[in-house]
Amino acid sequence: MTETREEVFETARRWRIKPPIVALVSGLSAFGLESLWSVPLPLSQGTGLVIAGLLALPALGAGVWALGLFERRQTTHDPFGEPAALATTGPYRLSRNPMYLGVAFILLGVALVRGTFAFLAAPAIFLVTINALFVPHEERLLEKLFPGDFPRYKARVRRWL
Repeated sequence: MTETREEVFETARRWRIKPPIVALVSGLSAFGLESLWSVPLPLSQGTGLVIAGLLALPALGAGVWALGLFERRQTTHDPFGEPAALATTGPYRLSRNPMYLGVAFILLGVALVRGTFAFLAAPAIFLVTINALFVPHEERLLEKLFPGDFPRYKARVRRWL
């Protein structure tokens, strides 16, 4: 028997699986993959560190900025919560999911510091899981709560980049 996306989301809600847990499991999966397949990236450690910083630090900043916008608008950042406001400014002008994107870029930075192809799986696992499990539910909820504003915003701003 296969579960629908909504049933999987409800299972995640019951188990309280949130995006930080998905990020952690993605990273741990990369360690497991690395133990099986440890092919180095064609970058020096210093180059990987510089590129990682150039990716991860702005991503972290955008995530903190996005959280701050949610706080100022007095709305939830909990994927299981009910938003009180629609965020469309700041990093939300470029992506409908800057917090998730920020986590993916941080995981990519970790992969570059770690220096193996196996670790590139972590951001991919994270994004695929978030895109399949959380984003569809969140978008349906936003369409229901903000029937005029969200469709216009969705037409103007991409889901990721």
